[in-house]
Amino acid sequence: PLVLSSLSLRQVGILALTEFVFVGFIETFAITGWATERMGITALIRWVSGGMRLLVLVALVLIVPQVTELGWAVAYTAASAVAAVIAWLLVRRISHIRLSFSRPTRWQLTAGLSYSFTGTAFMVQDGIDKPLVLELAGATAAGTYSAGYRAVVMALIPIRAVLMATYARFFRLGRDGLRATNTLARRLLVP
Repeated sequence: PLVLSSLSLRQVGILALTEFVFVGFIETFAITGWATERMGITALIRWVSGGMRLLVLVALVLIVPQVTELGWAVAYTAASAVAAVIAWLLVRRISHIRLSFSRPTRWQLTAGLSYSFTGTAFMVQDGIDKPLVLELAGATAAGTYSAGYRAVVMALIPIRAVLMATYARFFRLGRDGLRATNTLARRLLVP
């Protein structure tokens, strides 16, 4: 195998479960801050999520002398699951949004699956290049490539911040048509 040849199928399965279920829930709960124009919820959920994972991983290193790859995967999954529950509780408590799970309609399945596949394709496209560069061009090239990639990501942070802070406003204005959203976009882009 070209990438991650040392991971077993069990480890890949555990990490896939974590990313697609628990991290997916965390991101969905974080986005409620955008939808309700309360960015503090989004920031808090992201901090709690990252902090929980870091706390569990540090505890694992301190408690277990020889951590296996499976141990890392299970610890990451446990931390992500706890973070997802905390995120759900924060959304309920702060934004008073009550989630109800019901059987999706055909339209919801079609739209949701399309959105999910697009999001998954973006995640794969966004992350697959670095291991490939490492495997095909070596560590030096991969390090240089990753540093350049991070520089571009950091340069776009102000634009992403404005975009995230205005998502709800864009959707609200979108009810009146594209003209209103175009006006807002132009106003935000011109310094």
